[in-house]
Amino acid sequence: MFKPNDYLADAVKNKNLIRIYNEFSVIAHEDPSFSTGKFMRTLEYIESQSIPGLFKEHEERQITYNDAYWNDAYWALIVSSLLDNFSHKRIDHLKTVSQYLYGKKEDKENKENKEVITRTLASTSRNQRNTTPETHRAPTRVTYAKSSPRGIRSKKARPIALMVGIALIILVVWAVGIKVIATVTITIAIIVIILRIYANRRK
Repeated sequence: MFKPNDYLADAVKNKNLIRIYNEFSVIAHEDPSFSTGKFMRTLEYIESQSIPGLFKEHEERQITYNDAYWNDAYWALIVSSLLDNFSHKRIDHLKTVSQYLYGKKEDKENKENKEVITRTLASTSRNQRNTTPETHRAPTRVTYAKSSPRGIRSKKARPIALMVGIALIILVVWAVGIKVIATVTITIAIIVIILRIYANRRK
């Protein structure tokens, strides 16, 4: 149910036509495309109040039916003329000019908005299709060669065995009582032989 604002309700109560016409002028400027329907709902409400002398006999002054002259300035002129000649025909003409000037503009804006939304959705869809999930490679397991404890012990034992062998030879030679020179000569010869044997094993 339509509920008038305080300004219009007071104007209707006091049958103040000027204030009623002024309210229609304000509504037309607020909603030039008539898209909210407020103008027509207000008109229906006013007509239901049976206000004497509400509608005037139509006058053609300030009206042109050549749409080449229809622009914002002409729109404002027609709206203001409601104060002087509030007629059904003038209101119908106002609605026609409104549709011509602002109805097409709103349709164009709505179409452009829909196109923007469509392009945005299409772009988002393409981006989602082109985006591949991240792949995680399994970490490469690094293995380290372990040294053989037996090999380490063997390398450490060789010099010890060599030293023990040399010491035993010297003790044996000394015990027999051979001269020092002979002892040294034999010892050197034995060491050389042992070193050669050791070198051949390493090869």
